[in-house]
Amino acid sequence: MALPAEANTTVVQGRLLDTAGQPISASLTFTPAPTRVMVRSAKVALFNKSATVNTDSATGSFAIEVLASDDPDL
Repeated sequence: MALPAEANTTVVQGRLLDTAGQPISASLTFTPAPTRVMVRSAKVALFNKSATVNTDSATGSFAIEVLASDDPDL
């Protein structure tokens, strides 16, 4: 199901490095809280699921689009 137009997303991005500054190849899971949110203007409930992203093994970088937690419509 597509998100209602009123629901905004944001991109979380970064790099995962070890203590020596070397890139780490890993899988990151973003678990939202709460898992159910209401879009007031659309009068629908969204089930905000966990999302997993893998880091780039050469650089340790990642980027993932998630539901914006500061969205005033939610």
